[in-house]
Amino acid sequence: MRHRLAVDESMPGALADALTSAGMDAVDVRDVGLGGHDDDDVLAFAVAEGRAVITSDVGFGSILRYPLGSHAGIVLVRLPETEWPHIVARVVAQVGALDA
Repeated sequence: MRHRLAVDESMPGALADALTSAGMDAVDVRDVGLGGHDDDDVLAFAVAEGRAVITSDVGFGSILRYPLGSHAGIVLVRLPETEWPHIVARVVAQVGALDA
């Protein structure tokens, strides 16, 4: 299975490239003109493309606003800022583990 992912602007800029290098279909929302757009615009893009959103924006965590089944998925990554240098490798490993 090839994962289709939309990397939110709250995540490191290198994440989409790292996910793509790991064999996943990942797009950074900044690269498709959605930098600075609100969460609804980002999710609308992801839904239209059949992509799950990877974000650290807690606004995406509301299942009332973004109910299960209305999108391909939302991966909310919450790590201390001290972990940000390692986040790319961690997210790639976790998403890749979904294939196991």
